[in-house]
Amino acid sequence: LLAIGCCGRRGLERLRLLLHLLSALLPDEDVLVLGGHYILLLLHLCLQGLHLLLEGLNLRATPVVRGGKVMQQVTFLDPAAAGDATTAVGSIPAGTPFYEDVAYRGAFAPGENWLAGWSAASAYGFVPGVQTLGTEYCAANANSTGATGVITATGSDVVADNTLTLTASNLPQLQFGLFVTSPNQASIPVSAGILCVGGPIGRFTGPGQIKNSGASGSFEITVPLQSQWPVAGATAVLPGDTYNFTTWFRDIGGVSNFTNAVSITFQ
Repeated sequence: LLAIGCCGRRGLERLRLLLHLLSALLPDEDVLVLGGHYILLLLHLCLQGLHLLLEGLNLRATPVVRGGKVMQQVTFLDPAAAGDATTAVGSIPAGTPFYEDVAYRGAFAPGENWLAGWSAASAYGFVPGVQTLGTEYCAANANSTGATGVITATGSDVVADNTLTLTASNLPQLQFGLFVTSPNQASIPVSAGILCVGGPIGRFTGPGQIKNSGASGSFEITVPLQSQWPVAGATAVLPGDTYNFTTWFRDIGGVSNFTNAVSITFQ
């Protein structure tokens, strides 16, 4: 499978022809042995060619030292949608149960590099960091973990892309929370925290939008920019609009708290 995936249909056809020829000349057990050797050779040649291609295109950055080892830093290890993949394809009818309607092809949105921040590849400097959006403002109060909750925005600030993701982290474990938004900023003491947005305030409380921080102390949502906008007087975000986002969450001891806030001007 690795050989076929690396070399494509041409490698598969060569393998089929070789096995067909061997099966006419040799016992079955010999066919399996020789066929296996051919697959390994095919994979080796394909990977060797891929290595030369990468070197020729200069896709490796300056080596980095991690854990006492010199690592060849790869600059392009990014599974996010790019190029033509940022255009949706209508192969599945919109609104089909189980599937989430998105404006891109593949598992990950533009700017959503799921390898960043937690994987070994990220720790060794093999992947670019997550590109965050907007401008952070308003200092949050510490919660029961001793840290302040943090909100980050990733994806795209282009309304037509519809790929904005909000993430809240550094939260107490197993607590409920939700994201709120407003065109206006503020700094209002509320319970154990500081509310960083003013009225009118919209709350993301639709299906699947009220979250639990779980064991990781974090949660996220993909924001529906083009429909179901929760701020009164607006049904969707328009290019040129500026909105501010923060996170409300329950904390231990029967109080509530907030993260800091981020302001985004959409295109």
